[in-house]
Amino acid sequence: MPRKDYYVTLGVTRGSTQEEIRKAYRALARRFHPDRNTESPESVDRFREITEAYDTLGDPEKRRQYDRLGPLYHPQGRAPSAEDLGAFFSSTISNIFTKRGPKAQGGDIEHNLQITLEEVLGVTKTLAVRREVTCYNCQGVGADGESGKATCQECDGTGKVTGKLFKSKCARCDGKGFVIIKRCPVCGGLGRIDKTEDIQITLPKGVQAGQKLRIKNKGHSSYGSGENGDIYILITIIEHSIFSRQGRDLYCEVPLLWTESILGSDLKVPTLTDNTLIRIPKGTTSHKIFRLTGRGLPDPKGKGMGDLHVRVIIEFPEDLSSEHRREVQTLHQQIPSSKYPLRQQFLQKLAKRGSS
Repeated sequence: MPRKDYYVTLGVTRGSTQEEIRKAYRALARRFHPDRNTESPESVDRFREITEAYDTLGDPEKRRQYDRLGPLYHPQGRAPSAEDLGAFFSSTISNIFTKRGPKAQGGDIEHNLQITLEEVLGVTKTLAVRREVTCYNCQGVGADGESGKATCQECDGTGKVTGKLFKSKCARCDGKGFVIIKRCPVCGGLGRIDKTEDIQITLPKGVQAGQKLRIKNKGHSSYGSGENGDIYILITIIEHSIFSRQGRDLYCEVPLLWTESILGSDLKVPTLTDNTLIRIPKGTTSHKIFRLTGRGLPDPKGKGMGDLHVRVIIEFPEDLSSEHRREVQTLHQQIPSSKYPLRQQFLQKLAKRGSS
């Protein structure tokens, strides 16, 4: 399915003549040609959209098919798929409840934003967003001054035509009352131009991955007198090298030397903002979890901070020398088996199992 209405892409009405469509394409092709916009990667996509639209509307037979099928039309002539039909009906239902006409709101913009886990604590970001804004040269009309437009002959400049029962919007001029005879050299007749703006957004503390944030009135400008569209910021969070997250709680694993687990120690552990020391009691077993209250992430609803859960994993030395191995063996022989209560309990269970 076309991403956009081909008529909107070329900035023409459904009642435009083939000559007007050709002139619109030539004006826009000059404006968005990649050779003339080497510093604007977006121009490649726009030029492709314009060319696709003209390939259809510039051919009278393809145009008739497009007018008949609308969003179900495919440039290669294939039948609509199940996905096409689903999107078509969703769009149709949406359009029923969407305000149209000269006061219609401008289009929305979706922007993906990657942030670090540290930035979930709260941060202000500056985003470079490409928007379509009202052309400064023609003020959104699309014509090259007053001489660039003429009164529509179909409706005598009223924008309305009389039908069998009611007056309806003139298809020739799309209800504007005039047609463009000379297009604005800046916008190519679209009435809007692309502009990249720096927009600041303060992320709420505790923002979640997948959350969509709305910035009101910072989307595309309306073609008429309506409000600007909105920007929707889709949040993704970069995987952290140390921490994992569950809600507002953080989790991490910290290696604990076997001697530290036996003798106890002060262990340096990370938090999201710095490092801190926790006391490891002697005899601490592997995978024991220590909870640091309030050292997690802020709750999105303002209900305090989460906790940091530190799981210690006992690490044993690798590649011991022969001398070290003998010393460890000597130490092992000197320690009575009663000092290993878990092993003793396990052996007792085995013995009961064997005697049953």
